[in-house]
Amino acid sequence: MQRELVHTSIMSSKDHPTADWIFSDVKKEIPKISFGTVYRNLGQLVEKGLIRIIQLDGIAHYDGNVAPHNHFICNECNSIYDFELDNEDFISQVEVKNHHHVSGYQLMLTGTCNKCNIN
Repeated sequence: MQRELVHTSIMSSKDHPTADWIFSDVKKEIPKISFGTVYRNLGQLVEKGLIRIIQLDGIAHYDGNVAPHNHFICNECNSIYDFELDNEDFISQVEVKNHHHVSGYQLMLTGTCNKCNIN
């Protein structure tokens, strides 16, 4: 039950939450749960391939979308956003020019998000 609740917490958030955020969220349902229990469940979910970790300045963020996709990381507010981009041409170029076979990818771009850009 605990692992399912941790997984549900991640899947319901599109903000790539930290372990602290997940712990606070799960604690609403299971007040006596410990941070260690949440952290162990996160490790097991990663190990099983049900979630992935994104490291940002030494802090682990968790992503429930395990399909190949792109991330934009804001240098100002440290938010992580998923974004769509047609990667087929890019992947095809890597395969043709370098004679590699691409079986997956993780593209991360950094810059200033639209919210911080306005300020």
